[in-house]
Amino acid sequence: MTTVLYRLNAGEVIKISAANQTFDDRDTDYWGVATDPAFPDGTEFKPPRIEGSAKFMDVGGSSCRNATAGEINAFVAAETADDNLQDQAGARGLFAVHPRWRKLQIAIIDINILEFNLQRQWNMDLKAGVAAATNLAEFKAAVAALPDQAPRTLAAFRTAVLARINEDD
Repeated sequence: MTTVLYRLNAGEVIKISAANQTFDDRDTDYWGVATDPAFPDGTEFKPPRIEGSAKFMDVGGSSCRNATAGEINAFVAAETADDNLQDQAGARGLFAVHPRWRKLQIAIIDINILEFNLQRQWNMDLKAGVAAATNLAEFKAAVAALPDQAPRTLAAFRTAVLARINEDD
C-alpha cells in the first residue's frame, strides 16, 4: 500500500511512502493523505520544486501526477499562507492556554499602554496650552509648564514589566 502526504492548500506532494506510512501526526487542516492513488507519471519523486520531479495530488481524481510549472509556482504562496495561518493559530493557542506567556505579554502590553497614555496626555496638555495662549509669552509659559519627558531605558522597562506581572492575569 502506498500513501501520499500532500498540502491541502495547493496539492503539493511532500512525501510518497511505499511503506504505508499513515502520517497520523499531521495537522489535518493543512495536510492530506491519499492511499493508493494512481500514479500516471510514476512514483519517482524528488522534493525540490522542479518541473518533472515535483508531484501534484489531484484529490478529485485520486491521482498523483507530475506538477505543471504553474502549479509549482503556486506552491510557495500556498506554503507561506499555510505557515502564516499555523503561526496565527499557534500564537492564539499560546495566549489562550499558556499562563506564563500570557502574563508576560499582558504586562508588556499594559506598560506600553501606560506609556502611550502618558504621551497622549502630554499632547492634550500641549494642545490646551496652545489654545489658551493669546500671545507668545503665554504660549511659552504654557509649554514651559509641561512636565519634562524623561528618556526611557531598557532597564527601566524591564523593571516595570517585572513589577507589573500579576498572578491574576
